[in-house]
Amino acid sequence: MFSGGFRRSGLFGLVGVFVVAGVVAAIALTTGEGQSNPKTTYALIFGVLAVFFIVLFALQRSDMEKVATGSVRGTERAVAEGGRPIENPTTMSEPELWAALAVKPIDAEAVKARSQMWDSGRRSLRLGMIVTLLIFLTVPSIYLFESFLPLLIGGPLIAIGLLTRPVAFLLAGEMLVAYLIGHAPRGPWPVRNGGMQALQFGCIFVHLVAAGPGSLAVDSAHRK
Repeated sequence: MFSGGFRRSGLFGLVGVFVVAGVVAAIALTTGEGQSNPKTTYALIFGVLAVFFIVLFALQRSDMEKVATGSVRGTERAVAEGGRPIENPTTMSEPELWAALAVKPIDAEAVKARSQMWDSGRRSLRLGMIVTLLIFLTVPSIYLFESFLPLLIGGPLIAIGLLTRPVAFLLAGEMLVAYLIGHAPRGPWPVRNGGMQALQFGCIFVHLVAAGPGSLAVDSAHRK
Protein backbone atom coordinates (compact mmCIF):
# COMPACT_ATOMS: atom_id res chain seq x y z
CA MET A 1 0.00 0.00 0.00
CA PHE A 2 2.78 2.41 0.91
CA SER A 3 5.92 2.71 -1.14
CA GLY A 4 8.92 4.97 -1.23
CA GLY A 5 10.56 6.71 1.67
CA PHE A 6 7.34 7.81 3.38
CA ARG A 7 6.13 4.30 4.17
CA ARG A 8 6.76 4.65 7.91
CA SER A 9 4.91 7.94 8.42
CA GLY A 10 2.15 6.93 6.00
CA LEU A 11 1.50 3.68 7.83
CA PHE A 12 1.55 5.43 11.20
CA GLY A 13 -0.89 8.07 9.95
CA LEU A 14 -3.35 5.52 8.56
CA VAL A 15 -3.28 3.19 11.55
CA GLY A 16 -3.00 6.05 14.03
CA VAL A 17 -6.24 7.68 12.86
CA PHE A 18 -8.25 4.57 13.76
CA VAL A 19 -6.37 4.04 17.02
CA VAL A 20 -6.86 7.65 18.08
CA ALA A 21 -10.55 7.53 17.13
CA GLY A 22 -10.97 4.43 19.30
CA VAL A 23 -9.11 5.93 22.25
CA VAL A 24 -11.06 9.19 22.02
CA ALA A 25 -14.36 7.27 21.88
CA ALA A 26 -13.33 5.22 24.93
CA ILE A 27 -12.40 8.36 26.86
CA ALA A 28 -15.67 10.06 25.95
CA LEU A 29 -17.74 7.05 27.02
CA THR A 30 -15.93 6.35 30.30
CA THR A 31 -15.17 9.80 31.75
CA GLY A 32 -17.07 12.96 32.50
CA GLU A 33 -20.46 11.29 32.77
CA GLY A 34 -23.12 13.66 34.05
CA GLN A 35 -20.86 16.72 33.92
CA SER A 36 -21.97 19.76 31.94
CA ASN A 37 -18.35 20.76 31.27
CA PRO A 38 -16.11 17.67 31.61
CA LYS A 39 -12.73 19.40 31.52
CA THR A 40 -10.85 16.22 32.44
CA THR A 41 -12.34 14.46 29.44
CA TYR A 42 -11.42 17.37 27.19
CA ALA A 43 -7.87 17.42 28.54
CA LEU A 44 -7.41 13.68 27.91
CA ILE A 45 -8.79 13.94 24.37
CA PHE A 46 -6.61 16.93 23.49
CA GLY A 47 -3.62 15.15 25.03
CA VAL A 48 -4.15 12.06 22.86
CA LEU A 49 -4.49 14.21 19.75
CA ALA A 50 -1.36 16.20 20.63
CA VAL A 51 0.74 13.05 21.06
CA PHE A 52 -0.52 11.69 17.73
CA PHE A 53 0.36 14.86 15.83
CA ILE A 54 3.77 15.21 17.50
CA VAL A 55 4.77 11.66 16.55
CA LEU A 56 3.28 12.01 13.04
CA PHE A 57 5.15 15.25 12.30
CA ALA A 58 8.38 13.80 13.70
CA LEU A 59 8.09 10.74 11.45
CA GLN A 60 7.20 12.85 8.42
CA ARG A 61 10.16 15.13 8.98
CA SER A 62 12.51 12.18 9.43
CA ASP A 63 11.18 10.45 6.31
CA MET A 64 11.42 13.64 4.26
CA GLU A 65 15.03 14.28 5.22
CA LYS A 66 15.93 10.66 4.49
CA VAL A 67 14.26 10.75 1.07
CA ALA A 68 15.74 14.16 0.24
CA THR A 69 19.25 13.01 1.17
CA GLY A 70 18.87 9.86 -0.91
CA SER A 71 17.56 11.87 -3.85
CA VAL A 72 20.52 14.26 -3.75
CA ARG A 73 23.02 11.42 -3.58
CA GLY A 74 21.24 9.54 -6.36
CA THR A 75 21.27 12.66 -8.53
CA GLU A 76 24.99 13.18 -8.01
CA ARG A 77 25.66 9.52 -8.83
CA ALA A 78 23.47 9.63 -11.94
CA VAL A 79 25.20 12.77 -13.18
CA ALA A 80 28.62 11.24 -12.58
CA GLU A 81 27.61 8.21 -14.64
CA GLY A 82 26.55 10.52 -17.47
CA GLY A 83 23.03 9.19 -17.86
CA ARG A 84 22.64 5.68 -19.20
CA PRO A 85 20.30 4.74 -22.07
CA ILE A 86 16.68 4.09 -21.18
CA GLU A 87 15.91 0.43 -21.77
CA ASN A 88 13.24 -0.17 -19.15
CA PRO A 89 12.11 2.95 -17.22
CA THR A 90 10.46 0.83 -14.52
CA THR A 91 13.83 -0.54 -13.44
CA MET A 92 15.51 2.87 -13.17
CA SER A 93 15.54 5.11 -10.13
CA GLU A 94 13.98 8.55 -10.42
CA PRO A 95 17.37 10.39 -10.42
CA GLU A 96 18.69 8.02 -13.10
CA LEU A 97 15.62 8.63 -15.25
CA TRP A 98 16.00 12.40 -14.75
CA ALA A 99 19.63 12.30 -15.85
CA ALA A 100 18.84 10.08 -18.84
CA LEU A 101 16.11 12.42 -20.08
CA ALA A 102 18.29 15.54 -19.91
CA VAL A 103 18.36 17.32 -23.28
CA LYS A 104 21.66 19.06 -22.57
CA PRO A 105 24.68 18.50 -20.30
CA ILE A 106 23.76 18.71 -16.63
CA ASP A 107 25.71 21.41 -14.81
CA ALA A 108 26.05 22.24 -11.13
CA GLU A 109 23.15 24.70 -11.27
CA ALA A 110 20.76 22.00 -12.49
CA VAL A 111 21.83 19.65 -9.69
CA LYS A 112 21.41 22.45 -7.14
CA ALA A 113 17.96 23.35 -8.47
CA ARG A 114 16.87 19.74 -8.27
CA SER A 115 18.06 19.43 -4.67
CA GLN A 116 16.25 22.65 -3.73
CA MET A 117 12.88 21.30 -4.86
CA TRP A 118 12.66 19.56 -1.51
CA ASP A 119 12.60 22.99 0.16
CA SER A 120 8.97 23.44 -0.86
CA GLY A 121 8.12 20.17 0.88
CA ARG A 122 9.97 21.28 3.99
CA ARG A 123 8.15 24.63 3.99
CA SER A 124 4.79 22.88 3.64
CA LEU A 125 5.62 20.58 6.53
CA ARG A 126 6.70 23.51 8.70
CA LEU A 127 3.51 25.38 7.84
CA GLY A 128 1.47 22.34 8.83
CA MET A 129 3.30 22.20 12.15
CA ILE A 130 2.68 25.90 12.80
CA VAL A 131 -1.03 25.69 11.94
CA THR A 132 -1.46 22.61 14.14
CA LEU A 133 0.36 24.34 17.00
CA LEU A 134 -1.84 27.42 16.66
CA ILE A 135 -4.94 25.21 16.69
CA PHE A 136 -3.82 23.61 19.94
CA LEU A 137 -3.13 27.05 21.38
CA THR A 138 -6.59 28.22 20.38
CA VAL A 139 -9.21 25.49 20.73
CA PRO A 140 -8.23 23.71 23.99
CA SER A 141 -8.06 27.00 25.91
CA ILE A 142 -11.72 27.67 25.09
CA TYR A 143 -12.86 24.36 26.56
CA LEU A 144 -10.32 23.94 29.37
CA PHE A 145 -9.84 27.48 30.64
CA GLU A 146 -12.96 29.20 29.28
CA SER A 147 -10.78 32.06 28.08
CA PHE A 148 -9.78 33.63 24.81
CA LEU A 149 -6.09 33.97 25.58
CA PRO A 150 -5.20 33.16 21.94
CA LEU A 151 -6.62 36.56 20.99
CA LEU A 152 -3.95 38.14 23.18
CA ILE A 153 -1.34 36.13 21.24
CA GLY A 154 -2.86 36.35 17.78
CA GLY A 155 -3.77 40.04 18.00
CA PRO A 156 -0.15 41.29 18.23
CA LEU A 157 0.94 38.82 15.53
CA ILE A 158 -1.66 40.22 13.14
CA ALA A 159 -0.76 43.78 14.16
CA ILE A 160 2.86 43.31 13.09
CA GLY A 161 1.90 41.07 10.16
CA LEU A 162 3.62 37.86 11.28
CA LEU A 163 1.99 34.60 10.12
CA THR A 164 -1.03 36.70 9.21
CA ARG A 165 -3.04 34.19 7.19
CA PRO A 166 -2.77 31.12 9.48
CA VAL A 167 -3.29 33.22 12.63
CA ALA A 168 -6.31 35.00 11.11
CA PHE A 169 -7.76 31.65 10.00
CA LEU A 170 -7.56 30.26 13.52
CA LEU A 171 -8.93 33.41 15.15
CA ALA A 172 -11.84 33.37 12.71
CA GLY A 173 -12.55 29.81 13.85
CA GLU A 174 -12.32 30.92 17.46
CA MET A 175 -14.87 33.68 16.84
CA LEU A 176 -17.19 31.10 15.28
CA VAL A 177 -16.81 28.82 18.30
CA ALA A 178 -17.40 31.78 20.63
CA TYR A 179 -20.59 32.64 18.76
CA LEU A 180 -21.90 29.07 18.70
CA ILE A 181 -21.13 28.45 22.39
CA GLY A 182 -21.84 31.83 23.96
CA HIS A 183 -24.48 33.47 21.78
CA ALA A 184 -26.33 31.10 19.46
CA PRO A 185 -28.13 29.30 22.36
CA ARG A 186 -29.74 32.65 23.31
CA GLY A 187 -31.49 32.99 19.96
CA PRO A 188 -31.00 32.87 16.19
CA TRP A 189 -30.45 36.60 15.57
CA PRO A 190 -27.06 38.18 16.35
CA VAL A 191 -28.68 41.53 17.16
CA ARG A 192 -30.69 39.91 19.94
CA ASN A 193 -28.27 37.28 21.26
CA GLY A 194 -25.33 39.68 21.64
CA GLY A 195 -23.17 37.95 19.04
CA MET A 196 -22.66 40.87 16.66
CA GLN A 197 -19.14 41.63 17.87
CA ALA A 198 -17.98 38.03 17.54
CA LEU A 199 -19.33 37.87 13.98
CA GLN A 200 -17.78 41.22 13.07
CA PHE A 201 -14.36 40.13 14.28
CA GLY A 202 -14.83 36.81 12.51
CA CYS A 203 -15.53 38.59 9.21
CA ILE A 204 -12.45 40.77 9.70
CA PHE A 205 -10.28 37.71 10.27
CA VAL A 206 -11.76 35.96 7.21
CA HIS A 207 -10.91 39.04 5.16
CA LEU A 208 -7.30 38.88 6.41
CA VAL A 209 -7.11 35.22 5.43
CA ALA A 210 -8.17 36.13 1.88
CA ALA A 211 -6.31 39.43 1.51
CA GLY A 212 -3.16 38.58 3.45
CA PRO A 213 -0.81 41.05 5.14
CA GLY A 214 -0.08 44.60 3.96
CA SER A 215 3.11 45.93 2.44
CA LEU A 216 4.52 46.95 5.84
CA ALA A 217 3.95 43.53 7.44
CA VAL A 218 6.80 41.33 8.65
CA ASP A 219 5.62 38.60 6.25
CA SER A 220 5.91 40.98 3.29
CA ALA A 221 9.36 42.13 4.33
CA HIS A 222 10.48 38.50 4.69
CA ARG A 223 9.30 37.67 1.15
CA LYS A 224 11.32 40.56 -0.23
